[in-house]
Amino acid sequence: MVMIRGALPPQRWTAAPEHVLVRGVDAALGPLQDGVWAVAWFEGPDACDEYSLIFYPPVDLDEVRTVAKSVSGAA
Repeated sequence: MVMIRGALPPQRWTAAPEHVLVRGVDAALGPLQDGVWAVAWFEGPDACDEYSLIFYPPVDLDEVRTVAKSVSGAA
């Protein structure tokens, strides 16, 4: 797993992402290519700071959800 602050190279979800809450803000959780999963959200006063959690295989959806929901801190 990797946490990134800032933009990633563009990738498309391979299926519709689902809505989750991370640090009290709306986030998208979904699959990318090659078994990789991502959670992405925006923070900051103008919602301009982008964050992403990238999960590399082997990982399953329940594990991704659990980690996303456990990310703490003030939004």
